Amino acid sequence: MGTPTASVTATPTWTGSPSPTPTGTAGVGPEPPVLFPNPWRGTGPLTLSANWESPQAWVRVAVFTTAYRKIAEWSFTNIKAGEWSVPLDPRDRRGAPLSDGLYYLVLTTPVRRYVLPLVLLR
Repeated sequence: MGTPTASVTATPTWTGSPSPTPTGTAGVGPEPPVLFPNPWRGTGPLTLSANWESPQAWVRVAVFTTAYRKIAEWSFTNIKAGEWSVPLDPRDRRGAPLSDGLYYLVLTTPVRRYVLPLVLLR
């Protein structure tokens, strides 16, 4: 007697098109936010700039160490569409200047999040 065999063939079907970014109308325009100067050498302002497609109810900016410890945070509300720029003071929650090294700046809106590297050199 022979052994019974069964064969199943599944063909995946895809009806949509892949999209590398979320498809909302709110958020940053065609360019991601920019942090400059980067690396920051401890002189002059550190500026975060973005071009919003639509008004933002709120934007949160947080600075993390490479060990994912949050050391600073800023919140902004009622931001209009268009060019937005804000100076940031690279200090921790106690007001002490940040040490030299690599940090991550996380910009969060109601629909998107961006992670920007920040290098501090003095």
